[in-house]
Amino acid sequence: AKTLGLPADAEVLRVARLNLADGEPFALVTVWLPETLGAHVSRADVERATFYDLLPLHGVETGRIVQTLTATAAARTEARRLGGRSGDPLLACRRVTYDRSGAAVMVSEHRYPARSTALEVEFPAPHRTGVSHG
Repeated sequence: AKTLGLPADAEVLRVARLNLADGEPFALVTVWLPETLGAHVSRADVERATFYDLLPLHGVETGRIVQTLTATAAARTEARRLGGRSGDPLLACRRVTYDRSGAAVMVSEHRYPARSTALEVEFPAPHRTGVSHG
């Protein structure tokens, strides 16, 4: 609620899902939306589309997204759902999605088993200024 700019006792929609890849657990994802948006989203909606597809249908133009990546140890329930053991290493991602005006409209947390996850980041070539070619 705080991240969404809402009072602590505000109503939010919480959707938890287990994503599979080739029939195997791939990620645990929990999404929170403000009640003003969540009230219009059905279970059928979230089963057939991503939230990034659904938000524009409810008048939300998404803007920037800020994702924080950390490592964590799997809690018992996370480990059970992901087919591992308590304490297994997980890649933990927290993503905050903002609308075009800068208001937070969605918070999501993602847990990926380290045993089956790699993160690759490609950086553009550095821009050089004032380099003499002599």
